[in-house]
Amino acid sequence: MDLLEILDEQASFEFTGVINILSKSKKELVGHILFQNGQLIHATFENYSGIEALFEMVRDENFKSRFISNIEPAIVENSSKTINVPFDELYEKLNRAPKGEQGEQREQGEQREQPPEMPPEVPVVDELTCELPCELPSELLGELPSELPAECPHDLPKNIRLELNNEFVIVGDEINPEEFDLLCVISDYSEFSDILNHSPYLKDETIRVIDSLKQKKALRYFK
Repeated sequence: MDLLEILDEQASFEFTGVINILSKSKKELVGHILFQNGQLIHATFENYSGIEALFEMVRDENFKSRFISNIEPAIVENSSKTINVPFDELYEKLNRAPKGEQGEQREQGEQREQPPEMPPEVPVVDELTCELPCELPSELLGELPSELPAECPHDLPKNIRLELNNEFVIVGDEINPEEFDLLCVISDYSEFSDILNHSPYLKDETIRVIDSLKQKKALRYFK
């Protein structure tokens, strides 16, 4: 039984308690999921918590072979609640999440696979300096500090970061596969230059997807 089936089963039983997530290799506790009267109210997994922890577990296509779950009835306090989404809605979002190999790569200490090299005719962005015309709508920079250059987002200072807006995960608009891929990159790399370097898409496409996510209020900026 995979993780989503376990969650659905416990919700149907109106379960109250904890599902402990243990690594098969070391039998160490790496996370847990809390249920209260059939509603999933909190989760942790490795360095993630809340809804992000659930998405990381579901996205790992090797989760079933790497981890085991231990279900224990327990008293769960309301103070533990960090997830306020009805289970049916949460299950639907998790069920649509594409699978990936991120979990196996974390265990082996591997780096995320680098995107293919750009064709020679396309100039490569050098550090944070962009020599190409920037077609990113100026609205993308609307929430950034005023001292930033408005003409090109590739000139962002290194202390400016992009972060996933947690409220968007709960009540945000639907996203397409390209947007999901880039949100996965942003969950691992917050600096703008790192996002460009690790994006599975070419620079212009990455910028277009960032703009789309900004329009959906999926991202926020911070120093």
